Amino acid sequence: MARRESRGGKPAARKRRRPSAAPRRTGRKPAARRTAAAARRRPRRRDPETLRLRSLEPAFTVNDIERSVRFYTDVLGFVVGQRWEEGGTLRGVSLKAGACSLGLSQDDWARGR
Repeated sequence: MARRESRGGKPAARKRRRPSAAPRRTGRKPAARRTAAAARRRPRRRDPETLRLRSLEPAFTVNDIERSVRFYTDVLGFVVGQRWEEGGTLRGVSLKAGACSLGLSQDDWARGR
């Protein structure tokens, strides 16, 4: 086995190895301590997080929109926000109650059900 030589023609000095028991100082925490610290900061979720919504407005298609509007306003306490008419016929309504709103529409069923 040939010896390596340094620039000056002298044999290169061998690097001293650290004993395997001595930890190497890299400035970072060992992996076990890093993961333990992360687990304390933020608990792992077992279930996936649900969708976060600020509002949701369902829309229902009804058979008799006038009757449905009377039910939602007189019985449940909704108020009419907007009305959509087509050719003098009521086609849709947006109803509101507090922060909640819902839409009602009536289809002519020309394309089937």
